[in-house]
Amino acid sequence: MKICIFTVANRPYVNFAYALYKSIRQFHTKDVYFECFLVNPKKKNKFSKIKNDDKLIVNKVKYNGGNEKLFSCHLRISLYKKLLEKDYNLVYWFDADSLIRKNLRKYFKSLYNYDLILWAAGKSKYKSSMIGINNNVNGKKFINSWDEIYNFQKKKIWQSDQKTLKESIEKNKIKINLLKGTKNKFFDLQFTNKSFIWIGKGNRKNSKKYRNYMNIVMKL
Repeated sequence: MKICIFTVANRPYVNFAYALYKSIRQFHTKDVYFECFLVNPKKKNKFSKIKNDDKLIVNKVKYNGGNEKLFSCHLRISLYKKLLEKDYNLVYWFDADSLIRKNLRKYFKSLYNYDLILWAAGKSKYKSSMIGINNNVNGKKFINSWDEIYNFQKKKIWQSDQKTLKESIEKNKIKINLLKGTKNKFFDLQFTNKSFIWIGKGNRKNSKKYRNYMNIVMKL
């Protein structure tokens, strides 16, 4: 089983992406590929110093358009298409400000019998922060549909990816493992000690508990 986790980070988020990478590597050194897409990065950054990880793939993305943060956030859709063309069996998107707290084998297994795994919290039926796609016929059909619907929009706004995600899911017949709530079996916005994945969405990433753990993993 070949598994890939990927994320996108512009300069302000490079350290978060590095902390995500380090938090993954404390549990998974041989069985998980990490592809990081850095938007307009500095020549020297945290990732440029890593030399001995053959499952780390750092991609540099040049962007000279308008809102770089918006571009970085929505880039995941087209990147999913490219990654599903590789020989990965399972491909997972993690927001750069996510941190891994436990071995993720149970999380990976939870996608084996599904086409998609994602979560719902608050008013959103589907969140785009954490998505796993099985590299099968339905998974590829779904991501092609999401990419098409997203690019059809003339004006891209912050909720465009989430809105089109919902449209794509409703359009395609796919089997979904939907996890609900701000603290469920895997995803945790409340930073409890027993959870698998901390999600530092919004200002949550500035909390003392999140920053303390982030600093610990960055030193590993």
